[in-house]
Amino acid sequence: MMPPSRRRPPPAYQEYASDILAKEAFVLMEASERGLLWSVRLRCWVDGSVPANHQELARVLGIELSEVEQGMTSKVREFLAPDPERPERWIVPELENYRAKLYESREKQRAGGSRGGKKTAEKRSTQPQGYLVGSEMRRDDMNRKEAGREGFSEENLEGWNEENLKWRQDYESESSGE
Repeated sequence: MMPPSRRRPPPAYQEYASDILAKEAFVLMEASERGLLWSVRLRCWVDGSVPANHQELARVLGIELSEVEQGMTSKVREFLAPDPERPERWIVPELENYRAKLYESREKQRAGGSRGGKKTAEKRSTQPQGYLVGSEMRRDDMNRKEAGREGFSEENLEGWNEENLKWRQDYESESSGE
């Protein structure tokens, strides 16, 4: 499954060494077979598939034709399958399944983000319009915190000592310009 042209393909895939090493077909491979398999897997991750023709495959991988012919055994081919869209090419089904899961996950994230954006826009559209944010308040305006607590009215000053009351009166007379 190749990505739609507007999306960037995943740059990497996660692989567990223990999963590969547990496969009998891999364990029984010669070093040349393993090398060819890894080269094919890497190329398939980048391009989606590789040519089934040995001569073309050698050119794409940048190795000698004799190396492809020697390494392309039934053990290596166990990891490959014909590309359903282009039978003259091979894919690695394991990587294609992984790629499909990545695209599915991306699509779910995109859809979730879209739903979240719509909810946010909906909430914003129900807020009252025309209110100021961060503007200076006049002296007699109160913010939410101040509106919920008792202010400095003369009735609320009972219990204050004379020094605090005098300080408040001095402060108010200075700030009002008296």
